[in-house]
This record gives sequence, structure tokens and C-alpha cells, in this order.
Amino acid sequence: MKPVLVVAKRDFSSFFYAPLGWVVITSVLFLSGYFFFSFVAQFNQAVVQTAKIPGIAPQTQIWIVYPFYKTLSVILLFMLPLLSMRSFAEEAQRGTLKLLFTSAISNQELVWGKFLGTVFITLVILSTAFIFPLLQVFLSATEVAPLFTSSLGIVLYALALSALGLFVSAITKSPLLAALLSFILFFMLFLIEGAVGKLPPLWAPIISYISPTAQLDSFLKGVLDSKNIIYFFSVIACGVFLAERVVEVKRPS
Repeated sequence: MKPVLVVAKRDFSSFFYAPLGWVVITSVLFLSGYFFFSFVAQFNQAVVQTAKIPGIAPQTQIWIVYPFYKTLSVILLFMLPLLSMRSFAEEAQRGTLKLLFTSAISNQELVWGKFLGTVFITLVILSTAFIFPLLQVFLSATEVAPLFTSSLGIVLYALALSALGLFVSAITKSPLLAALLSFILFFMLFLIEGAVGKLPPLWAPIISYISPTAQLDSFLKGVLDSKNIIYFFSVIACGVFLAERVVEVKRPS
């Protein structure tokens, strides 16, 4: 376990030494803040418009929480490739990957250390975005349960995509290529949800289950279902497993 933590700590620290790390954090903070307050403004406008209509009251879950986390999932499509590309592709470009290969650390420890480092970085980045829903809880009468399920869903969604990005980074030697391929993969998975409605009834549920955004949608609606949790953990395990196999092939015996 110690070698895993050493690798994770190394990646986590190096992220904050690089300008790209602060660019990513600042971008997520700015974009999430901009969209959050845009949704709040729309909610306030809806409250004013429906004030004279009895029995109709706009809900924060529909007007703020759901669209905010849905937008955050789109922002992550662009930001996560910039994180995952560092795992192996950047190491290969710098020549430091050879040093890791010649060390006593095992393939499994190396890959899990890389993934754990990405987990820590992702949690830091998401915590900047979660500031705004927390403000909503303290400043208004907002239900905590939907915020909890939405936040949990976004975290699992981000970690699942990071695991797939880890695999993509392991098969390339160029960080830019790794970021581009990861974005293409993430975007294709994102588009699956929109294509489900055009598929035959027999295939629609199967294809829908493959889509990470479709799985995330249940969390954003306040539903905590074990099958959605199992899906994300399965994607994480698959991404890490594939990365391990790539490292095993690349590492000199």
C-alpha cells in the first residue's frame, strides 16, 4: 500500500506545481460559478412570474440543482482529459516513465497509485464547484438529499471517466494526443444518451446502460440506485485493469 501512496502523493504534488493545474482549477471555479448564478437568476425570475399564481412554486431542484450538476458534467468532459493525460503520457514524454519501470514498484501498485493521485486531484477540483450548492444550502431552504445524491453522482462520474482516461494515457506517448483521444472517447459516451431515443425498444435499455450520463441522471434526480453505483465502479475497475495490461506490455521484463 505504501508504494501506491508514494506514487499518488507524487502526482498530486506535481499537479499544483504546474501552471496547468491552477488553470484547470480556476476554469472549473469560474465556469461553475457563472452557470450556478445564471440558474439562480432564472429561478428568481420564475418565482416573480409565478408569485400571483396559486399552487405553483418553482422548485430549486428543477431550476438550480439539476441543471447545475448537468452543466458540471459537461465541463468535466473538457477538464478531465487534461488531468488524465499527465498520468502516463506526460511521464513518457519526459522520460521519467522509464525510471518508474525500473523501480521496485509493481505494475498494479503503479497504476493504482496513478489513479489514486487522479482521484485526489479530481476531488480538490470538484470541491471548488461544490462551494456554490453549499452556499445555496446555507442561504435558502434547500433540500440536502438531492444535493448529496447529485454530488455523489458527479464524483463517481468523474472518477469513472478518469479511469478511462488513465487507460488512454497509458497507450500513448504524447500528452496532447492522450487528451484529444480521451476527449473523443468521453464525448462519444456523452452522445450515447441522446441517441437512445432513436434506437429500437429492444436495444435502447442496453445502450442506455452504457452511457455514463444516463447513469448520472438518476443521481441528479435524487435517486440513489445500487445499479448506478455498480456501473460506475465497474467502469473504474475496467479502466484501471486495462491500464495495468498496457503497463504490463510496455514494461521491460
